[in-house]
Amino acid sequence: MPTLLHASPTLVRRLVLALTLVVGSGMLGAAAADAQTATRTATPVPTVTATPALVRVAVSPRAAKRQVGQFQSFSVTAHFSDGSTKNFTQKVIYHSDDLAVAFPPNIDMNRGRVEAVGVGSAVISVTEPGTGINSNTSDESALFEVVEAPTPTPTSTAPTPTRTVTPQPTATATPILVTLQISPLQPKRNVGQTQNFSVKGIYSNGDEKNLTQLATYVSSNPSVAQCPNDTTTNKGTVHAVGPGVAIISATYNGVSTTNTGGNAEFTVVIQPTPTVTRTGSTPSPTFTPSPTASATPVLVSIKLAPETTSKGLGTFQNFSVSGTMSDFTTRNLTQRVIYHSSNESVASAPNDPSFKSRVFAVGVGTAVISAVDTDTGISSAASGGNATFDVFEAPTPTPKTTSVTPTRTRTPVPTATSTPVLIGLVISPTTVKKQVGQSQNFIVNGTYSNGEEKNVTQKVDYFSSNPSVAEAKNDPLLGKSKVFALKIGVAVITAKDPATGISTVLDESATFTVVVAPTPLPTRTGPTPTGLTPTRTPTAKASPSPTATPKLTAITLNPSEASKKIGSTQNFAAQGLFSDGIPRNVTNRVRYVSSDPTIAEAPNDPNNKSRIVPLKVGTVTISAIDDATGVTSSDSGGDATFTVLEGSGSPGPRATATPGLPDQTGGNATTACQRDVRRAARTYVAKKLKALEKCAGAASACIQKKPGDPGCLAKVRVRCATVLGKLADDEARLIAAVTKRCAGLSASDVLGEDGLAYGDIANSCAVRFGRTLSDLTSVAQCLAAQHSCRAETLFALERPRAGELLELVQALPDAGSCREDFGGSGLGLGDPKGAGKTLERCVQSLVKGGEAFARNRLASIGRCIDAVFVCVQSADSNPGCLAKADQKCAREFAKVQREVGKLTVTTGKKCNGLAFDILASATGAHLDAVIPTCPAYGIPSVASVADYVACLVRQHECAVADLVRFESPRAEAMLDLVGRSLADGICPAQ
Repeated sequence: MPTLLHASPTLVRRLVLALTLVVGSGMLGAAAADAQTATRTATPVPTVTATPALVRVAVSPRAAKRQVGQFQSFSVTAHFSDGSTKNFTQKVIYHSDDLAVAFPPNIDMNRGRVEAVGVGSAVISVTEPGTGINSNTSDESALFEVVEAPTPTPTSTAPTPTRTVTPQPTATATPILVTLQISPLQPKRNVGQTQNFSVKGIYSNGDEKNLTQLATYVSSNPSVAQCPNDTTTNKGTVHAVGPGVAIISATYNGVSTTNTGGNAEFTVVIQPTPTVTRTGSTPSPTFTPSPTASATPVLVSIKLAPETTSKGLGTFQNFSVSGTMSDFTTRNLTQRVIYHSSNESVASAPNDPSFKSRVFAVGVGTAVISAVDTDTGISSAASGGNATFDVFEAPTPTPKTTSVTPTRTRTPVPTATSTPVLIGLVISPTTVKKQVGQSQNFIVNGTYSNGEEKNVTQKVDYFSSNPSVAEAKNDPLLGKSKVFALKIGVAVITAKDPATGISTVLDESATFTVVVAPTPLPTRTGPTPTGLTPTRTPTAKASPSPTATPKLTAITLNPSEASKKIGSTQNFAAQGLFSDGIPRNVTNRVRYVSSDPTIAEAPNDPNNKSRIVPLKVGTVTISAIDDATGVTSSDSGGDATFTVLEGSGSPGPRATATPGLPDQTGGNATTACQRDVRRAARTYVAKKLKALEKCAGAASACIQKKPGDPGCLAKVRVRCATVLGKLADDEARLIAAVTKRCAGLSASDVLGEDGLAYGDIANSCAVRFGRTLSDLTSVAQCLAAQHSCRAETLFALERPRAGELLELVQALPDAGSCREDFGGSGLGLGDPKGAGKTLERCVQSLVKGGEAFARNRLASIGRCIDAVFVCVQSADSNPGCLAKADQKCAREFAKVQREVGKLTVTTGKKCNGLAFDILASATGAHLDAVIPTCPAYGIPSVASVADYVACLVRQHECAVADLVRFESPRAEAMLDLVGRSLADGICPAQ
């Protein structure tokens, strides 16, 4: 890497910034589900407080020494607010305070590698790009010492001296221990039994060694499992001494399984007591057989997490409770149990149904927090599963001097019944992606000591970690929460209450990613439409009745900025934030108002309430009002800016269309062209998704089900080269099909506003794919590029490890590829016959179900558009045409909903018995890489497979909407005529 070694500091900073953008970029995907769709709302959405916040990051080893020319592999452990840890080695950005001594190239798949380039010492620190948390803050960076390589030793032979140079050590000359792996990862034993663990060491040169008898073992809970480390028998033997769960870690030569996220979870249960029955004079014991796998498991013990926590006065702690069952499985009982505090004057447990596990710090001291399962009466105290809650005084009172003897005046300790005080802030959305020039309105809710939540959006101050990227102006006229995207980059947005100093930093801030500038509006070509406006007979939609509980607290319109020409229309979506912290779609519930009805009118049509009609050139503010509660979008800075541009006038169809209803399967050239383009495009997307899964799925099977087979990945490489090599031919066939089936159309028919309107995507094609639209061939080329890109996006949502897996088998992305690689070690779970097998079955159900959902949604929307397009082309000659089209669309959209039900049921069955933490982990399905994007689609937090499926569906809806916009630029206008939309909710900017 000679270029990097001699790079200027400016170039290095740019490289680190670019890598930060890659790691921090959001995922594109499917749309938020309609609040009225029964199949979406059946799954309860967890509250945002369930997600633990990142607290600190630690680099390991803390000290390292290498020669010039060698390298050191560091690992990074992330510590969260609930006491849990994760391996963030591949997720952070590495820095050196002296690039002339140590250079971190931040190489994907090997980010922890730091190169020794010059003699001296350097501090190696890391930054988590999503939050900006740095290891220097907690003094957990590493010291890297670089020394001179050995001087070559000359040797003399005969009179003429000859010099034999000792070879300079290479990076692989002295292998160093990098990672420890303990197995099994999730053993279960009865009290009194033992479990033998083994430990494997992985070195910098790729070698593996058995270190079972050399490692030292530690149990997180000696009352459950004890590690005697007996060298006379088996050092890896661990004794099960009491019911519960203990984390077993291993350490050797300064490397720990904790640092690499590879600890084992040891579950200990109580063996069923045999029942003795007596017969006759001689007692003969008859033992009740142990429960079989088919028996109904019963709760054995419960345990709180974190075990110990410390909070400042006036804050709170959210606990979680896991229950261990008689079949050795664990279940989340957080919302099922009742919480108790041993000292209510120190810690109050109100058991609020909305936040049942939330315990408030109300007085200085220590309290023991316990939980009781109301169904069985089992308590955490019985199995040593209680938690210790320490409350300290914050801020420290200032001593006041009275006469000679100093006395200390304390701030009165709030009691559970005192006036509620602000104890926390929650900002939403937590992940935002905007283009340069756009803006985002945030919403902030305050949490109070009595468990209530209030909207404080306009009361708090907003701050940006990088004002040159995203600027928080705090302008009351514009809306205090409006943050402006200025240039490409990533910024962390925090909110702070000026009265108390409480900030979202303590809980969860928002990551604001700014991408390429917005695509300018395309210039439309083609004749000015002279036809009449078609009669609209959409199916009426019933507005949802406002409910008293939870209460609506804020409204945000999306998009926040829009522009349309005179003669077109604009539909907005309204998202409401409620007192339970869950956002809901309120598009048809609210009333819309235009600041200047002469520029843009808000008719509030009961069948399409959010439709805004441009009347003359100018700019207006569109706001939404909920008449039932009086809440407005202006209160929370959620208004939208709408600009009306010069247009062609009437939005009606062409009057020159052939009288009579055209045949949908032929006849009308534009209708047939549009239909055939969609079919060809849909076929191409389906083929690419299947090809990607054949390759990535096979690679995943190797690392999960055959981790010890060195030839497995080699075979997959050969298969991938064949399968992926055919995609270029498939793309060429798509382009040929489009140009052939639409060859009879003129340029105005293809590009014009009243034809197929492909001119609408001209600038998107130029900016996103470097294509200039001038004729049918250029349209086909742009369509192929966009569909290839979007197929990769869809696949990354279904299998987040796709980029990592494809790289493992050397299936490198093509030029212009949209493939996203979230990093990873290339390792599996290490349990091929257990969790590895179940994991593969679960992920395959996500992939197949997601692909089927996208394929069917594309087909159904396409058939609906075709039916409407025929009516538009036939103008007013067929008054019953739109009514029939509406009925057809209703049937097609019902089919899509059935696909959602199939996906939910199938994944529920296939993923049954698999802990969600395994799915979320980097060695499992790596869902953690995609989950941060879910709040942008209306899923505040993801803690189960069902939650992830809901997020996947919404992401896929948005991705499909983007596909359809390129296939049929007039799609939104066509669907609008029958009261439908491309997506059921709000989609982030594409």
